Amino acid sequence: MIVTIDVSRNGKSYERFISNVAKTLDEVHTSATEWINHAADYIHDESLAQVPRDTGTLASAIYREVETEYGTHYMAHVGYGDRYNAKHAASTLDYMFIVHEDLTLNHPNGGKAKFLEDPARDYFDNVLEGDLNKYIGSMEKVLLSE
Repeated sequence: MIVTIDVSRNGKSYERFISNVAKTLDEVHTSATEWINHAADYIHDESLAQVPRDTGTLASAIYREVETEYGTHYMAHVGYGDRYNAKHAASTLDYMFIVHEDLTLNHPNGGKAKFLEDPARDYFDNVLEGDLNKYIGSMEKVLLSE
């Protein structure tokens, strides 16, 4: 028994194949970009809701940044302090570390320790699987379309 698959350059099969590959790559990029942005938004918003508000310093120093490169690089950064201004970042990061790690501190205006770590863990433990199903599902629609 033999199965032959012909994807030669001079036929409609090849043109259709290349067209479908291009659509698939575009959809993978679109879905990955939407997913990484959603993940960053989730962690950012949950962290901002949990950060202590004693002085407002940390809440005002939150940042969210997403880097994407077509098909190869999808990265999100959520944090506190200006990553690009070392002088400002040092003071905010020192303060953030103490407030984030010290479980004994009292926060009379709300918030809690682990305000960045807990939302990230929550995302990966409870939200990620549903997000992957959602964004992979949108890719499947493109793959199965004619």
